[in-house]
Amino acid sequence: MRVMVLMCAAALSACGAPAMSAREAALVLERYVAGDELDPCTREGRAMLRGAVRAYAAEMSQAGLAWPNLAPEGVRQEEMDAVEIAVLIGFAAGFIEANDLPQPARVRAHRLALSNLPQVWNLRGVTRDACPDVLVMQRAASRYMREMERYRREVESARENGGEGAVRRLLAQNTVLTRAQQDMQAAAARIEALMQARN
Repeated sequence: MRVMVLMCAAALSACGAPAMSAREAALVLERYVAGDELDPCTREGRAMLRGAVRAYAAEMSQAGLAWPNLAPEGVRQEEMDAVEIAVLIGFAAGFIEANDLPQPARVRAHRLALSNLPQVWNLRGVTRDACPDVLVMQRAASRYMREMERYRREVESARENGGEGAVRRLLAQNTVLTRAQQDMQAAAARIEALMQARN
């Protein structure tokens, strides 16, 4: 399966093959978030990721939806899902380029990059030197967002249904969420240390 993914990516980047469908793009993005098979530290994996971002964004745009959800300047940023978080980290890390993003996200991504220029360029430098560490951070952040969403659902369920079972599930999910947050913080601290070492 991995060989097939790499061959498809190579074909997409080498000969301008037709863009993937929105469903294929969604599957690639899910694999990117989960760390399953798609490795943006390789040229082939990065080409596949960039193609998926373009295809998925185009499909969302046709449906009248802005994706990824980046707020304009001066507007409070709404919550983003795990895939959007991964795409934004991917942009900051250099896995995804601004021209892979649709308007208005492209302009907003540039604005974010300009307002955080030293950090963005330092992160891109870390990606060149320690790409697997950046991937660990991206996946930890995405996992945290997924577990946060599950926690919210458990809170709603507990409010609506109550009962001992709902409380047990909520407590269990809180433990999982706390672990995911700790993993994300540890990964971010590792990247922060690498960025400081480059200065």
